[in-house]
Amino acid sequence: MQEPTVGKSPTVATIWYGLGGEALSETDLSGNNPVDYVYFGGRRLARVAGGVADYYVEDFLNSSRVNVQAGQNAACYEADFEPYGREHVITNTCPQHYKFASMEQDAETALNGGGNDHTLARQYPPNLARWLSPDPAGTTAVTLTDPQTWNPYAYVRNIPATLNDPSGLDPMGNGRIDAAMGPTPSQTADILLGAGKGVVNAVTSTLNVLGEALFGIQDRLFGGTGRGIPQLTAKNDYQAAGMVLGAVGLFFVPGGEEEGLTVGELAEAFGFKSAGNAGELVGGELANGARVAVTFSKEGSTLDVGVPVLSEGPAGTVSTIEGGAVNAAKAAGAESVRITAVNPNASMERLLRLRGYTQLIKKGKATGRWVKIIKVSGK
Repeated sequence: MQEPTVGKSPTVATIWYGLGGEALSETDLSGNNPVDYVYFGGRRLARVAGGVADYYVEDFLNSSRVNVQAGQNAACYEADFEPYGREHVITNTCPQHYKFASMEQDAETALNGGGNDHTLARQYPPNLARWLSPDPAGTTAVTLTDPQTWNPYAYVRNIPATLNDPSGLDPMGNGRIDAAMGPTPSQTADILLGAGKGVVNAVTSTLNVLGEALFGIQDRLFGGTGRGIPQLTAKNDYQAAGMVLGAVGLFFVPGGEEEGLTVGELAEAFGFKSAGNAGELVGGELANGARVAVTFSKEGSTLDVGVPVLSEGPAGTVSTIEGGAVNAAKAAGAESVRITAVNPNASMERLLRLRGYTQLIKKGKATGRWVKIIKVSGK
């Protein structure tokens, strides 16, 4: 994706963005004189111009505090920032305009001695400590239980010491420290442990189905309870996410039924190119290349489609899921489909708001469950 930068000098006229909104390269209008940016793990590491690299040293808010040119020992750029982003330059002998919270500082729109910070969505002047335009999502960006979201001009819910918003599309400030830096070692261990539990549960649930269907052994093994091999449980949210990932990593012969349709038939109507299931959980690859897991159940005239884990994927993943859910609802003879995304990551929450999903609130607290109901045409 490219964006012309109006008012810029002829040597920096166009910025080329990646799918995640990160600036990958800057060129003139003819595509010449490129300045490239290098990323790792979603964080900007270096700026390369004319074969010379400048390396970024960022703080936990992704603010560039120090730049060092390759082969040099001293910083060519160093600055401190106030909580809302006002810059205090210590030294500046090299080009640098990605500064506070990884936003582009545009000196040509200087206000009271400082440049506006530019994002894809809107402009943020640190001297005013507020956005110049309201949140594009309007009222869908408001969480009733959080008054700090009621002001569409507020920057990161007025908690700038720990939250950031480099896209201009995140009024909840979900570019928080843990999202920027990834899971901690203990959280990673829980995810891996959960993945192991998910694999075990997927295998045992399939053995339960096959054992009962083929041999009728569940009652004999478990004293007439009919419950089959016990399932492992998650101790926290990270283990729960890992369990889903572990289960989706395996492929099983489709089985089970829902309102006369097998899980395999619903998965086919949903649009999986390849899929497998363990009980009601179906995982596989969609037409756009995204790998997702879903569950199907029907209540009255509504087909419920659950998405246990929703994270970034190829472009159009959410719309592909919605289209697949509608097709599955038609196949099941439902009049509507209710899609529930559980614990989406930070960037996906933002996208869900824009697409009309509503987060369920229970006893005044956010549940992490995002719901959208779609009417099935012709019903």
